Amino acid sequence: MHALLKFSINYPKLIIGLIFLVTVGICLNLSGLTIKSSNLDLIDQENPEVIKFMDFSRDFGTPNNLVVALEGANDSTLREIIPQLQSKVEKISGVRKVISQTLDPESLSASVPIYNFLHSKDQKIYYLFVQPEDIRTDVTLMTPLVQKVEEVLSEIKNVHPNLSVGLTGIPKYALDDQTVISHDVNYLSWISLALVMLLYVIAFKSFWHPMLATLVVLVAVILTLGVAMVFPGHLTLLSAPFAMMIFGIGTDFGIHLINRYEELLEEKLSNYEAIYRAGKELSKTLLATCGTTAAGFYVLWFSGFQGFQELGVIAGTGMIISLIMMYTLLPAAILFIKAPKHQEHVKESKISLSRFCSTKFAWYLAGLLLILSIVSIFTPKPGFNSDYLSLQPKNSEAVRLERQMVTGSDFSPYFAAFTANSLAESVEITNKLRESSTVGNIKSLSDFLPPNTPPEALATLPAELQEIFISKQQKFAIYAYPLNNIWDQKFEAEFLNEMRSISQQVTGMPFLGNTMMEQTKEALRVTTMLAMLTLLIILIIDLKRPLLILLATAVPIISMTGTQAFMLYLGIRFNPLNIMALPIIVGVSIDHAIHIIHRFQEENGNLAKTMSGAGRSVVLTNLTTLAAFGALAFTSHEGLKSFSLMLCAGVVIALILSILVLPQILKTFKSKFLILK
Repeated sequence: MHALLKFSINYPKLIIGLIFLVTVGICLNLSGLTIKSSNLDLIDQENPEVIKFMDFSRDFGTPNNLVVALEGANDSTLREIIPQLQSKVEKISGVRKVISQTLDPESLSASVPIYNFLHSKDQKIYYLFVQPEDIRTDVTLMTPLVQKVEEVLSEIKNVHPNLSVGLTGIPKYALDDQTVISHDVNYLSWISLALVMLLYVIAFKSFWHPMLATLVVLVAVILTLGVAMVFPGHLTLLSAPFAMMIFGIGTDFGIHLINRYEELLEEKLSNYEAIYRAGKELSKTLLATCGTTAAGFYVLWFSGFQGFQELGVIAGTGMIISLIMMYTLLPAAILFIKAPKHQEHVKESKISLSRFCSTKFAWYLAGLLLILSIVSIFTPKPGFNSDYLSLQPKNSEAVRLERQMVTGSDFSPYFAAFTANSLAESVEITNKLRESSTVGNIKSLSDFLPPNTPPEALATLPAELQEIFISKQQKFAIYAYPLNNIWDQKFEAEFLNEMRSISQQVTGMPFLGNTMMEQTKEALRVTTMLAMLTLLIILIIDLKRPLLILLATAVPIISMTGTQAFMLYLGIRFNPLNIMALPIIVGVSIDHAIHIIHRFQEENGNLAKTMSGAGRSVVLTNLTTLAAFGALAFTSHEGLKSFSLMLCAGVVIALILSILVLPQILKTFKSKFLILK
């Protein structure tokens, strides 16, 4: 790092020019970076559940239907509206078929067959199941389809103002997720950036250095996008927010560097000497903190969950790029622009923080916090939330309609889909389903055929039945709707186990979703263990002394257990979104500990100097992380909100441990254990 730093400050124009050209080149080619917006893109395509799901979808169309719910009008009006609505929706591009009625099996042989509308048990709500042509439920394809359906519904509602219409089902949830998250993340990210800039200016009483540090992080994000174009070649719903992680953590390297640089400026050093010494003195510390943070992301590769694997590679590489930019572009920009020399501005804050850490009150407070931290280790774990609906935006109409459908009808957007290779096998599976205690409704050809019907009689069935139940490959579909709420964890396990006992070829979103949830939970367990092991190895190499290693390791461990205690208090459980906060919490907490310990050693045990330098930097980096992610707590998306609350709790706990508890332990035992002579 020394050689890289020296080259950058000796040839600032060359460094700025080279990085500018690379950045512009990446920006010009960003159109080639696609965003895969299907949940299927988060899981290995060779996974058996994915293969079964895709095979069934190719034969019979996707099980992920968009569900239209109509209520508020009288029964006769609804029966008049639905055929008109179905006719219009069927003409929308991207729609494979629409089902609003089922043929009454008993009227099949009649001259005029009878059709029954799909409705709730009290006949107050009528349903249309809209099956998209796209079998992957890609958001980019679902967006225009859902919008067109909403336009048709709006036209119907204008004619019938008393009619209440709504949408639910996976396509609607996918669109809601993208709309809410992209909207909230977009404007809240600008608020976060403004807060980070404001903190910079307040802390450093300067405009130029904060602006340069922010621009450098932005360049790091663009360069990371260039890496993502090479591998994995795309972004997904999980990896797309990586930029927030870099803004939240990658900017910390610049804060520490600028803080030390301005400390040295106060010693009357030149810009050149100050930036060089700052980079040189911090190189070991920043390399260690970058290594631990990047490692926390890279271990996601071993999670076995494709979405996390790709996020880990992109975010981990982004951290390394951020550090490199802080040692090249930032020093070069500072010298090239020749910002005015900084005036002394941090003396009061330095003295107040240093004095506080030297008081007896701080010692007693540290003892109390240490006791609470130890207690948090033994608190119960918050568990895992498998209820996808609870992660949706608050007061979601789609969630209300689905829960209403599940409790008030025989239908559900989530069902088991079986494939049989013969009519006899279809009848056998249907008979077993009729004996099931977890199935509420069954749809199969057996409803329309007398026993022992010969296969050649299938050709006489209405075309609409053949399209639903018989594929071009002469395979047969059977649909089983759950009796109770599929999002109830106990019932879900019973339903899935019973369906699999009937046939291992069963598929559908309950099975695919359960596989993704199980992989997420396994990823949480495996990556936590690997992350702690990797961090321990890095700390052994960096700190060497056993007690120092123990202290540094204790900070992320207690930060994690304290976060879980906070989650229990607020009633938050782990979910596929908020577990992304874990590597950030671990990275931030270990970084704080390393900075404090390294500076304490450099100052030969002088706690006042340690806290006036590294302590101040740690506080500022923690505040910028809170600013970067804390704004997301105001989103209406419950899953994203839980991520923000969990992350903020973790970094606050890490800050408290790093500036209150850790310094007191270092001070108390410095003469015996900690100072490397």
